[in-house]
Amino acid sequence: MKREILWILPLAIAFIATVGVWKRKSTRARSRGPYAAKGALCSPTETAFLAALEAALPSNHRAFAQVRLIDVIEPTTKRYADLNRVISKQLDFVICERETLRVLYAIELNDRSHDRAHRRARDAFLAHAMESAGVPLYFFKAAMRYSPDDIRNRLKAPTDTVALPGLIGPRRTQSF
Repeated sequence: MKREILWILPLAIAFIATVGVWKRKSTRARSRGPYAAKGALCSPTETAFLAALEAALPSNHRAFAQVRLIDVIEPTTKRYADLNRVISKQLDFVICERETLRVLYAIELNDRSHDRAHRRARDAFLAHAMESAGVPLYFFKAAMRYSPDDIRNRLKAPTDTVALPGLIGPRRTQSF
């Protein structure tokens, strides 16, 4: 009987030590809270576009990425439905005056996911909402590489009269 107890004793001690270490680790993890960092703010495609966009912008403009739509436009009504439509959306890029941060225009970078019906409906809503607020919205197709000169030239074109490959202005609904 004493031999059986001597054999179980080391196992019991190992078990208690393991449980203690596990509890300490799980308590530490829980104390950090229910949130975790996501990592990069932009996808690699958005990061490449942002670099080319910043090179294309005049020195008195600034580009911001992943801006909440509600920070750019707001409903003119007191209806919650109108607020809810803009509060949960983001714009890929917003261009502002450097000194005042007054919004000049916004850019959406569309990849293949924007071919889906619900994404087309979202883009149509964004175009309509931004147009009604008087803020130009440009849609660029996602690509492997971006040229600052191409971006600069496309942004200089009047958005409501000229259709350029890869760009849709506020009144454009077709894609190129």
